[in-house]
Amino acid sequence: MRIHRNRSHDGVLPVRSPSGVEDDSQDETSPITAPTLPPLPERELPPIVVDPVIPPELDPVTPTRPPLPPPPVDEPAIPPELPPDEEPVTPPSTPPAPPLPPPTAPPPTPPSVDEPVLPDPSDEEETRAKIKKVAEDVDSFHRSMELLKERRSMQGKGDSCTQKGQSENNFYENIYHYVDLFQEPDHEDLGFIADIYNLREDTFPVSLNSHRMCLHSKSSLSKTLRRNFPSDSTIKKMNQFAGKYNALRDRLNDGDDKAQLDMNLMWTKLFSCLAYKESLTTADTSRSRQVASQEARNFSEKPDGVKFYLDANQPEVSRLNIGLFQFTPDSGGNVGPCIRKWNRLKGDCEAIPSRASQSEMIDFIASSQQNFNTFCGVDKVMQTFFVQINATRSHNTHPMNQGQHPQERCVSLHFYSGYAYNHYGPFQNSTGSNLDALMTCALAD
Repeated sequence: MRIHRNRSHDGVLPVRSPSGVEDDSQDETSPITAPTLPPLPERELPPIVVDPVIPPELDPVTPTRPPLPPPPVDEPAIPPELPPDEEPVTPPSTPPAPPLPPPTAPPPTPPSVDEPVLPDPSDEEETRAKIKKVAEDVDSFHRSMELLKERRSMQGKGDSCTQKGQSENNFYENIYHYVDLFQEPDHEDLGFIADIYNLREDTFPVSLNSHRMCLHSKSSLSKTLRRNFPSDSTIKKMNQFAGKYNALRDRLNDGDDKAQLDMNLMWTKLFSCLAYKESLTTADTSRSRQVASQEARNFSEKPDGVKFYLDANQPEVSRLNIGLFQFTPDSGGNVGPCIRKWNRLKGDCEAIPSRASQSEMIDFIASSQQNFNTFCGVDKVMQTFFVQINATRSHNTHPMNQGQHPQERCVSLHFYSGYAYNHYGPFQNSTGSNLDALMTCALAD
């Protein structure tokens, strides 16, 4: 039996008649009241037969249910159709991720502590200008150009080497180079001379800045100079120079970066003034050329600026004096300590035979650029300081050093040669006026 499931508007199912036929006589909008029926006699109910299920599409009575939507599929959404006059709006796209930065290069490895640090070229140029200014001042003081003049000829030996660390061929840069070299403490090998000046066996090294300079008075000079005592005005200049040196030394010991250059310039000026007093004012006279032609037979001509002088007041062995700082070409004489030190520090310069002949020594002492002569000239001040510091007798050192340990002693430029192995006459006021002239040059602005 087919059951119709038509719903009324109010959702109440229609009531069937007892015969099973629907009563269509009632108004569709009025409610249907079921009649009261008498109770039915009890009877055995037949088995319930289940009607076959009729598919909805075949059942005209049963309302058709809309089909369920298909499960969602991950398909791109189709944008709704826009009016023809309206442009589609493209949704903002997600910006792509920025590219990764390139790998950062590791910082450069700092130089090791043993790697030399190259000097700043601008600093080097400034230093060279200051050195040249010293030479200009000294040349101007003497109304000459001997320090700045270039020496092109290559007579003699000892100049063709790189020990100087430069290729300039003038006197003033040679002087500065060896002043700078001897700022480091070193021992002096005086040989048998050490016994003459009563040196201790365990000697202490010296340099051009290792010890303070002694101040002078008439009383102290009476014990350091044997004759030709300077005037009060000259003593004042001597003490002025010593005070300048001591102030620079204090700055140097306090770590002042500029003090070393100032110390070198001070010494360079003193040795430049000394070179004029020793030889440069009369280096190229006719007499000097005549002596050179007699004594320097290996030379085709006398090098410019190199003085040859015969001192009639000296013994024959030391009568001939040559060069910037006037040395005798005798390897066994006062250049002996210089030869030993030169051979120890010479670098790639030519060695000097320890027993060189006079002719061989002339080749080195009279060379065009005066390399060995300048080396020995600066070292001579080191040698007199070495004697004063290590002497065990009072007359070989300054009076202020009595009872002082070698490291606590002061040094003096002004000693008689027989007391402290002083090479230079102007430091001893040998002419009675050359010491004042030297100090005036060294202190001139």
